[in-house]
Amino acid sequence: MEEWAAALPLAPSSVATVFNTLSAMLSAAVDDDRLARNPATGARIPKVERSPLVPMTADDVRLLAHHVPEHVRAAVLLGAGTGLRQGEAFGLTIDRVDFLNRKLRLDRQLWTPKVGPAYFAPPKSRNSYRAIALSQIVVEGLSAHLATFGTGEHGLLFHIDGRPVVRAMVGKYVRTAARAHPSLTGRTWHDLRHHHASVLLSAGVSPALVAERLGHDVATLLKTYAHVIRQDEDRVRSIVDDTLGGTAEDFLRTEAR
Repeated sequence: MEEWAAALPLAPSSVATVFNTLSAMLSAAVDDDRLARNPATGARIPKVERSPLVPMTADDVRLLAHHVPEHVRAAVLLGAGTGLRQGEAFGLTIDRVDFLNRKLRLDRQLWTPKVGPAYFAPPKSRNSYRAIALSQIVVEGLSAHLATFGTGEHGLLFHIDGRPVVRAMVGKYVRTAARAHPSLTGRTWHDLRHHHASVLLSAGVSPALVAERLGHDVATLLKTYAHVIRQDEDRVRSIVDDTLGGTAEDFLRTEAR
């Protein structure tokens, strides 16, 4: 199986997809007693080398906001300012936002099935149930948005004439914005989430806190964003010097003063 996988004239990511599909089929054959064992089990396939993600800049976020329809501009600000997943942002209802204390509560998402209308569904994972502190710019953006558009059905913050903004529509908005400005080519809603995480980590915010905001576990966060975590060698040096105080000579004297 390893030789077969290595000989496939495909990129490593495509090889992985083909191999995993075949392995699942072979496992089903084992379950049906058509094979004694799955020959793909334990086989090693070419490693998928993933390029480090390149986060959107603040200018990119502004460009995206300026090139999407007015009724979702505040959603772009919300995504960049909180890191919410697309379904979380477009499933957000007014009763989940505490404007006075600048927080929002996440306990569901808007799910768009392949067939049928969108509906509220549980968050992606247990970690996705969370409360998120809102910055002032996000609070002001949401307030201005509500003053202009009001709420939709079920109190949705973002809507089209009261109806939910579904996944396909959001994708269309972002692709249209990319055609209007080349620097947005290839970007998706998820890039706003990457922007938020990268900004916080590069500024020295605790990975544990960033993971909590994103609804991630810390291990996944570090695997995804290790290359943008602030390298604080100079800060470490300063902290040690400030804590110990004085000079090296003070510690090397035979007798303390």
